[in-house]
Amino acid sequence: MTGQAPPPAGQDRLVVGLVRGVQGLRGVVRVEVLTDDPGRFEQGSVLFVEGSTEPLTVASAHADGPGLLVGFAEVTDRTAAARLRVHARAGLASNRQQGVAGDPQGAGWRSGCR
Repeated sequence: MTGQAPPPAGQDRLVVGLVRGVQGLRGVVRVEVLTDDPGRFEQGSVLFVEGSTEPLTVASAHADGPGLLVGFAEVTDRTAAARLRVHARAGLASNRQQGVAGDPQGAGWRSGCR
C-alpha cells in the first residue's frame, strides 16, 4: 500500500475494527477486531477512521483479552487517543485493495468474506 493515494473517504474500504477505549498515557487504544485477517493490524499497516482520508499507521498492536491494544504513529498521547475514540465510533477501515493474506486475487472480497 505504500506510495498509493488513499481512495476517497468511505469508498472501497472495509471496517476492520472499532475503537472501544483508551489505554494509558501514550495514545494506545483498545480495538474490537472485526476482521479475521490479523495482518490488517501489523506494524506499518495503514487504517483510516471511517469516512476520513487521514491515514493512521499502526505502530504497535498486541492482544488484550478479546481485542487488541493498538498504537498509531499519528496518535501520540491520551488526548489524541480520546479524540480518535470519539471520531472512530463508526470504525477503523482498511483499503480493500490491501487484499487478504493468502488471497492475492482478493476472492474473499468478492465472496463477502474477510
